[in-house]
Amino acid sequence: MAHYNTVLLLFILCQLSRAAQDYLPMSVCPPGAREWQIEADRKKCQQPTPDYLCAAIENWPGHFGEICTKFGLSPSGTCVVLNNLTHNVDSVSCNAQEGCPDKPYNPKELYNWPVCYGDFYGKDSEPDAEPGDSGLIIGVVLAIPLIIICSLVVVFILDKRFKWGLMTRLSSCVPERQEDDTENSLLDTNG
Repeated sequence: MAHYNTVLLLFILCQLSRAAQDYLPMSVCPPGAREWQIEADRKKCQQPTPDYLCAAIENWPGHFGEICTKFGLSPSGTCVVLNNLTHNVDSVSCNAQEGCPDKPYNPKELYNWPVCYGDFYGKDSEPDAEPGDSGLIIGVVLAIPLIIICSLVVVFILDKRFKWGLMTRLSSCVPERQEDDTENSLLDTNG
C-alpha cells in the first residue's frame, strides 16, 4: 500500500510539473481573433486544460505569458492575468479610466479589451513590485527536482517490470566498506 501511495504522489507531482512546462513567456499577446486562433492552434492545448490563454503577468506591466488552462466567465470590471509566481489564471480589478471589460467575458476573447494588456491598475494604484526573474527562478528550482524524481521513478518502475537489473548493477558499482585491519586488531588486543 505504501508503494501505491508513493507512486500516486509522484504521478501527481509529475502532472504539476507538466503544467508548469505549458507556460511560455511572450513578448506580446495576439491582438485579434484570427491571431488568437493561430496561437491556440500552435499551442495545441488538450484535455484536461483545453483552453489557450495569453495574458499579462500580474503586477508586472509589459510582460505576458501563454498557458493551456480551463476557464469560465470572468467578471465585468476585471482583467484576466497570470499570477507572477505560479502562472495560474487570476482576475484583478481594472482601474483604467476607460476600456475595462463592461460585461462578463470568456478569457479566450481577452483581445477585445486591449487595456488588459496595458497599465490597467490605474494612476492611484501602482503595482506591488516587479517580480523580476524571481518567479522564473522559483519555477525552475521547483520543476527540476520534480522532473528528476519523476524520471527516476519511471526508470525504477520499468526496471522492476521488465527485469533489466539496473538496480543490481548500480549496487555492484558502489564499493563495500572495508574495515580497517589496524583498528580491528587494536580492538582485539584491548578487549
